[in-house]
Amino acid sequence: MAQSGAAAAGASGGIVSQAASPIIGPIAWLSKWLITIIIFVLVTGIILGTIFIGFKYISAKSQTGELASVAKHTGVQAEEEVLSPTATFVKKFSPDLYSVLYPERYNPYAIDSVVEKNTNEKIGVEILEFGPRSKFFRPNSPISLRGRIRVQGLDKPTKILTYCVLEDYKKEEPIGAQLLGTSASGNTANIFAKQATELVVNCEFPEGLSVEKQVTSKFAKLIVIYEFQTKAYQRIWALDRAALNDLESNGINPFNYYSIKDELLSSNGISRSKTTPGPVNLGLQVDFPQPITTGSRYDILVQLSRNLDRGNLQRLNYLRIQVPSAQDLSIDLEGEQGLGFGSRCDFEYIGETDEQYKEYELIASKIEETNVECDKPLIEFALDLDKASKAFITEQDCKSIFKEPTFTCNFILTQAPNNMQSDIIKAEAGYTYQVERSSVIDIKALPNEISQPNVA
Repeated sequence: MAQSGAAAAGASGGIVSQAASPIIGPIAWLSKWLITIIIFVLVTGIILGTIFIGFKYISAKSQTGELASVAKHTGVQAEEEVLSPTATFVKKFSPDLYSVLYPERYNPYAIDSVVEKNTNEKIGVEILEFGPRSKFFRPNSPISLRGRIRVQGLDKPTKILTYCVLEDYKKEEPIGAQLLGTSASGNTANIFAKQATELVVNCEFPEGLSVEKQVTSKFAKLIVIYEFQTKAYQRIWALDRAALNDLESNGINPFNYYSIKDELLSSNGISRSKTTPGPVNLGLQVDFPQPITTGSRYDILVQLSRNLDRGNLQRLNYLRIQVPSAQDLSIDLEGEQGLGFGSRCDFEYIGETDEQYKEYELIASKIEETNVECDKPLIEFALDLDKASKAFITEQDCKSIFKEPTFTCNFILTQAPNNMQSDIIKAEAGYTYQVERSSVIDIKALPNEISQPNVA
């Protein structure tokens, strides 16, 4: 019986084993096949990823000119957003790899990343519409106009002020407008950083105007004022005189020799600047072929010009430029030392930053000249420094002359490396911008409502 039971058990086990093997066999084979495929995909992905990152790394280094060394500054750290744990690890492990994987967050030239961005947004204030609330108004009765404005902030809160002016109304002194909207209070509005919003604005002239004709037309104007800051930078390339002469005397282009491809260089070797978006374009230019070298005198041009169709610079609060002052690449402007006959500078030296840049500020006389008031039909201004001779110009001419100025300064390269290096010249302007829009109102009077002209 025991043998019989064992045999039965053996037979039973054999039956179970034979019955299970057709199922387990395909599962094991399928599992092994899937693992092989996964390993193959992972290995292939790692290889392709390594090739891609390597290609991007070499390409990025070549295009930004980092195959040549970059002038080192102490304490330079670009403003960055809070990084993810992965980005933090990559940056700590390899800053170069981080610059390839996260190009939008990394700038080897220590410039705020907004400089690098290309945006089509209409930064600042735009008056969308402005006109009378009635087809005509009665003499000595309230006059009302309504408008709509759009505000687009940048990287900091924006405060706007609104005013109204009516021809022949109270000596045409600006009157505070009435702003309507969530962020508005009185004639002011505070717009959060990077916020876009639209506001309604009312211009009220409660006393109206007396007229001397049956139909009289007058100009009304809506004025919006706000403060803004614009930054700009220009990359320069520098090489010691002896090293540069050695290359050029043998017909060798320094950029080819150092395998540098700089997207900001024009076809004739002149570097173009970049600026942050805003109502004013801050132009920065060293109008000489790169690289620059020791033993020569150059000049830098700084220009303010309009970016918007309407409006103009109202007041320039400050304009500063910073030039390198590193151990192996240093620049001196005329404001710091005399550069010889014919040199000039609209800037004065104010000190050195912690990041090893020399800082210069636009001189007071140039700021005063830029801030001349142009909102009158005829502007009186001095022709010479002692203000003995004066002339009159129109408002339009005044704006074209004083509100889009160009400043200049001579400089020399006092220290340059014997291998090609790049650095940047930085500029920043703080200003008040004025946008305005005009409209025409009609005043219609009955015969008995017409004022008689004063006869002397």
